Amino acid sequence: MAEFVNAARPRRTGWGLRSAAKGQAASLNRLAVGAVFSFFGTIIALVSVPWRLPEQLWLEVAASGVVPGVVEVVDDPGSPYTDRSVGYGFSYVTADGVRRTGRCFTSGPRWRAGDAVRVRYRPSAPGRALPEGGRFDDNGVVGVLAVLPVCIGYAMFFGGLVGRRRAVWLLRHGQPLPVRVTAVEATRLTVNGARAFRIQYLAADGAGPDRSERHTDSEIVELARQALRAKRTVLLLVDPRRPRRTLWIESLL
Repeated sequence: MAEFVNAARPRRTGWGLRSAAKGQAASLNRLAVGAVFSFFGTIIALVSVPWRLPEQLWLEVAASGVVPGVVEVVDDPGSPYTDRSVGYGFSYVTADGVRRTGRCFTSGPRWRAGDAVRVRYRPSAPGRALPEGGRFDDNGVVGVLAVLPVCIGYAMFFGGLVGRRRAVWLLRHGQPLPVRVTAVEATRLTVNGARAFRIQYLAADGAGPDRSERHTDSEIVELARQALRAKRTVLLLVDPRRPRRTLWIESLL
């Protein structure tokens, strides 16, 4: 290990070592889960996100045209599939005397067929209108939550790719740093059934502040525990520009 760590940089690395370093940063399982979340999350977001919400908010705040209108129930509010969202058609006459129609949604039944409503519209685009209390999108504001799965998926997948690339960079260019482990503590966090542990350490020469990392990798956790019990130093490879980016090289060699 000493021969590899002290070799001239950039170090020469084999495929197996690079693969192990990538796995320490982000496993293929994590990338697969992230890809699945990204794929299905994107589909859910495309269907569920209220894309016309900005236009709805603009009408509620800045629309200058308000005229009477009449609604027609489009979706049967008694159907079990429309308990939370009911669709309505509505008609209204704008200032230019043209009768226009539109469609909106509400959370649960709000009007009956033939009810009179107040309709807001943009005089510059009179076809864009909405009754007061209605919304353009079926899901409403709650549909914004549909972006969470896709955000989680993208973070897992692309964050994993970036982490794997950084791990290879650390293998080739990382600066050796002996550290002394001061604590290994279990946390309440679990990732794919694996318990996360907080590992605290400081530089062996005492320079710099205490640092901590969270790991679920059993080999890293066991290495840190052994070093703590034996009161020996552990060698890390670090990015001198960003010391928090580390590679536990001893668990790979």
